[in-house]
Amino acid sequence: MHRSIDAISYKPLINIVAIVLGTLVLRWILLQSVDRVVHRVVIGIKNKHNVEDTQALDASPLAAVRVVQRTRTMGSVFSNFITWSLAAFVFIMVLSELGFPVAALVASAGVLGAALGFGAQSIIKDLFNGLFMVLLF
Repeated sequence: MHRSIDAISYKPLINIVAIVLGTLVLRWILLQSVDRVVHRVVIGIKNKHNVEDTQALDASPLAAVRVVQRTRTMGSVFSNFITWSLAAFVFIMVLSELGFPVAALVASAGVLGAALGFGAQSIIKDLFNGLFMVLLF
């Protein structure tokens, strides 16, 4: 039996392309935001200590160097978190568009996330403490 071109549905393919492109645009926007915040904090520290580059901060108090290091580290952590979260989102959305049942996958991910959250409380606590240090100092 020969299927006509009109009978072929391109809707799932178009939806998948739209999901991937939309997510790439969202990722770019979020990563630019993280980079902008990190850049502003680093520039603020440089201006506060009247230096041109971060290498010159070695002569200034140790706290300024630590703030720059923490800021860049948190920026890297947030960038990786954004990338992996959006990748998981796209994976689930593409599976859904292809007709796979994703409810069990999402529920399993929630249970796994809760288990990791309980198991990694000290790491998460350290992450939030570092975040508050960067934001408050």
